[in-house]
Amino acid sequence: MSFYEESSIIITPNAYKAGTLYAVVPTSGAADMDVTRATAATRVDESGLVNYAEVIGSEEVTNGDFATDGTPTTTSWSLGWYSNTSNVEITGGRLTMSNSASETDSRAYATNGTTSNNILTTNKLYKLQYDIVENNGVTDLRYYSSGGIFIPVPSVDVGSYTVYIKNTSNQLFLFQNITTNSSISIDNVSVKEVTRDNVPRIDYTGGGCPHILAEPQRENLALNSETFSSYATSNVNITSSSTLSPDGTSTAIKLALDNGTLSSNGGMSFPQSTTAGQNFSWSMFVKKAEYSYLTFSFGSNAAVGFHFDLDTGLITQVLASAQYTLIENKVESYNNGWYRLSVSLTDVGGAGGRFVCIKPSPVEPTASNNNYTSTGDGTSGIYVWGAQLEEATYPTSYIPTSGSTVTRNQDQFSRDGISSLIGSEGVLFAEAAIDAIGTQRSIVLSDGTANNRVLLFFKAIGGTISANLKVGGVSYSVVDNSGTVATDFNKIAVRYQENRLDLFINGALRTFTGTFTPPTVLNQLNFGAATTSSNPFYGKVKQLQVYPTALSDAELTTLTTP
Repeated sequence: MSFYEESSIIITPNAYKAGTLYAVVPTSGAADMDVTRATAATRVDESGLVNYAEVIGSEEVTNGDFATDGTPTTTSWSLGWYSNTSNVEITGGRLTMSNSASETDSRAYATNGTTSNNILTTNKLYKLQYDIVENNGVTDLRYYSSGGIFIPVPSVDVGSYTVYIKNTSNQLFLFQNITTNSSISIDNVSVKEVTRDNVPRIDYTGGGCPHILAEPQRENLALNSETFSSYATSNVNITSSSTLSPDGTSTAIKLALDNGTLSSNGGMSFPQSTTAGQNFSWSMFVKKAEYSYLTFSFGSNAAVGFHFDLDTGLITQVLASAQYTLIENKVESYNNGWYRLSVSLTDVGGAGGRFVCIKPSPVEPTASNNNYTSTGDGTSGIYVWGAQLEEATYPTSYIPTSGSTVTRNQDQFSRDGISSLIGSEGVLFAEAAIDAIGTQRSIVLSDGTANNRVLLFFKAIGGTISANLKVGGVSYSVVDNSGTVATDFNKIAVRYQENRLDLFINGALRTFTGTFTPPTVLNQLNFGAATTSSNPFYGKVKQLQVYPTALSDAELTTLTTP
């Protein structure tokens, strides 16, 4: 049978159009699930790269492939600067900007007919992509940002590049070469508007089929998360590298030991004040360079965390201290040799200056903390990227920062006005995993109140999964106590009908019978107990479906069997 054809509501990143959350079976006029998160948020894409979930608009640039040679009138580009147009040309399918010994500036910008104005909308985000196809001596190439400001490009090497622009004007200046006695050729220029707020995150963490990612509000307290420019360095040095970072750009940082025999703690760190009983999760992406080992810790002489082997991807020794209660040490594998390490803890006593630290090592460390002697050569070390410190019991998706902390808002998923799609008997089905044990998570069909609902409930204690039906405030429940791990993906179905409530988990059935009639009017679907603010669902969803009629035991066994 085709379950999609029988269901009235489908939410799955696998079905039909990738990245769309359908609130009805895709037909003419199909409505999407409402997603609320008024901030940008990252995910892992289908290529295994960490990037923002975003919706890309239409192309703003005409003749970005420079297929049309010639003058500004025919090419949709303005060439040169003021009266000097001889040093910029479009020919041979590329844009070339040249400077002689007496020329210090050559520019090109896209036009809208005869002007560069009214191409962009002020204060909106745009994605600029381009190829550098030839470079003859250019060391300073820039792209236009805003207000007459040009910013150096990430690299002048031949290759493909992506940068994001947020203009404060509607002009689309693009490139400026300010190197004398040089020339550079560019091709495949594209500028498109980017929307990141309220965009659902289709996440491929772990590979395989994607899932919808829903997370609580979190703040990254670690500043300059990719440049580490404000971090303290003791017996280590920080340099840029050409190694690709987990987001696919050349922004990874090399963390190397200084030259000589180095005593004391060492490492790259920043201080963090804590109070008694406060929880923290400290995470970072790491990759092997010349060294295979590192120490990842929270604290100083008394530290919590671990020593790590970058060759095997294994923790070689756990660091413990009575000053902290360890919640979890965690290792996640990413593409191209990268790992994301994290340590989650409770600070028992609190202090004015704890230290968040990472330290490379040429040999496997055996010390009980990060205070051990090392011998370095000044250049050998490890690669690091994406530092994150959250006041929480577990880490969430990466939140980039620069000079200040950044907060990512809560993901909220809801849809109302769909009473015609929900039957007075039926099935609520989910393939889902919650984010953590110890918190209550819910997915619900309701009338907008907690008094009339069909609820899939992940309980805080033990992470048990239950089905709950409420009619006029009277509650009926069936609970799975078989030891199902709620943080793993499970296929779960709640069937509700006259005098019966059934819970199917991974093909197994639990039943509650009594005397009741299910609610006759259910018109909302929420990632939350009655609204998204009450026991919101945080975790991962591969499938969510609603059937307006009760399926048979055989059908539900088939639907929920892994």
